[in-house]
Amino acid sequence: MNKAECRKYAGEPLRIRANSGLLCADQIEWLTTARVRVIDHRRTLVLQVYSRAGAAQGDLLPKWTVFQQKDDYLTLERREDGTASWRTACFERLSPDWNFVSRCAFLTQSDRKCISRFFHDDTRDGFGCLTAHQKLIQENRRQARERKERRKINMRMQSVPPAPRGLKRWLCRKIMPAYFFYDAVKGRKTVPGICSACGREISLSGVRYNGNALCPSCGRELIMKSRGRMGKLTDRETCQVIQRTAPDEVVVRVFKATLHHANQDLDLWEAARQFIRQRPSGKLETSQYYSSFGVWKAGTRPVFSRWQYNFAADVCGYVYPGNLPAALHDTPWQYCPVTQFCGYFQEPIELKPFLTSYITQPKIEHLVKVGFCDLVSDILYRYPTLRLDWEQNRTHRLLCVGAEDVPFLRDMHIGASSLTDFQAYCLMGLKDRQALFLWQTRHDIHYIERHILPFMEVTTPHRFMRYVDGQTRRLTARTDLGRRYQNTYDV
Repeated sequence: MNKAECRKYAGEPLRIRANSGLLCADQIEWLTTARVRVIDHRRTLVLQVYSRAGAAQGDLLPKWTVFQQKDDYLTLERREDGTASWRTACFERLSPDWNFVSRCAFLTQSDRKCISRFFHDDTRDGFGCLTAHQKLIQENRRQARERKERRKINMRMQSVPPAPRGLKRWLCRKIMPAYFFYDAVKGRKTVPGICSACGREISLSGVRYNGNALCPSCGRELIMKSRGRMGKLTDRETCQVIQRTAPDEVVVRVFKATLHHANQDLDLWEAARQFIRQRPSGKLETSQYYSSFGVWKAGTRPVFSRWQYNFAADVCGYVYPGNLPAALHDTPWQYCPVTQFCGYFQEPIELKPFLTSYITQPKIEHLVKVGFCDLVSDILYRYPTLRLDWEQNRTHRLLCVGAEDVPFLRDMHIGASSLTDFQAYCLMGLKDRQALFLWQTRHDIHYIERHILPFMEVTTPHRFMRYVDGQTRRLTARTDLGRRYQNTYDV
C-alpha cells in the first residue's frame, strides 16, 4: 500500500449528534464507520474506529484507521501525544482486550453492509466478514512465506551429493550388533548357524541362548540367538556421513538405521543435515536442517522433553570412514584427524563440535595427533573452559606441564579434570608429582585443593603418601566393633 496516499484519508472526524443514544451505551466501547475509497488507483475499504467515551467528551478523531484491500490491510494508529504509527495487526488484534470485537459497533446499518458489499460476501456481514477475510489474507501470507522458505531450502539441498554406496553394507557388517542364529537341537555338541555380520554359515560348540562367541570367519563378537525364541529382534543405530558440498563447505548427514533380523531388512533414512562453511575471512557459518516426513526444515528437531532420550533427534553416531579422504580433499578440513579421533573411541560421537573446533582451535589437531584424544573429547564436549596455552606450539607448553610429563600423561589417558589437578602440582613445583598423581588416581581422591595441596606446603609428596598409607592400614583394620574408615579417601 501507498502509505502517503493512505494518510490523506486518515483522521476523518466523527459526525454524530451530541444527543445520540450511542454515546450513552456503556456496553459499546468503540464506534466504527466504513467507506469505500479509491486510493492509488485501487478500491480500498477505510474503517475509522473512534472511542465512544472520547467522542462523548468531544474527542472526535479516530483511534485507528484501517485500510483494507482485497489482498492486504494496514492500520494507522493515533497516539495520545498526537503522533501516528503504522501497524500490520489484524482488526481483532488492534487492542489487547480479548473481547475487543464484541465491544465495537457500527455507527449506521449502511456501514455494516458496506463491508459485505466490498468483499462481495452475502453469507457474512460486519466484523465477521472483515475478520474472516483478514484471516484468509494471513493464511495466504503464511503459505507464501513457506513457499519462499521451501525454495530456499531446496536450493540449499541441491549441492548435497548422493549417499555412499557401501553405507548399508558397512552398517550391517561393522556397526549393528552381530548375532549367531541357529536352530536349537538337543544333544548336539556342534550347532550350525549363520553369522548376521558376514552372512556366512558357521558351526560353533557350547552354544547356549544369549551366550557369546567369536565368528571364525569375520572375527566379530556374536550373541547367540535361537530362531525359535528370539521373536521380532530389531536393532537401531545412528551414523554420520561427511560429504563435500563446496570447496569451503562440508555437510554432516545423520542417518538412522533400523535392522529387522527376521528378514534381514535394513531401513535407512536421513534425519538431519549440518552444513559447516568457512568464509574467506576465516569465520565459520553453520546451519542445521531436519527431515520431517520427507520435508527438510530449518533448525533442530523439536522434542517433547529435553530430559528424555529421543532417537530421531539424536545426532551422535558412528562416522562412516569409507569416503573421508575424498570428502575432505581440498577443503579446510583436508588434514583434520577425524579418522584417528573416531577410531580411538569406537563409539557414537557428535561430529559437528569437532569440525568447528578444528578451525577455531587449530591446536586440537596437534593434541589428537600426539595421542591426547581423551583430553580433546573433554574439551569439546564437557570442559570447554580448561586452562591451556593455545598460543604455544610445543606439547608441554600447550598443556602447561613439564616436558618430561608428556609421555606420562599420554599413557594415563589424561582427561580435563585430571589435567587440572596435575597442572596444580606443576605450579607448586613438586618433584614427585607423577607418583603423587598415580597415588591420587589409584585411591580416587578428588578436591585436591582441600585434601592434598595444603599439605604440600609443609611436607613432600613421598612423606605425605607414606603417612596417609600408614594411617589407612591402621584405621581401616577390622576390629570387634567394625571398621572406623572404609578406604583412603575416608581417612
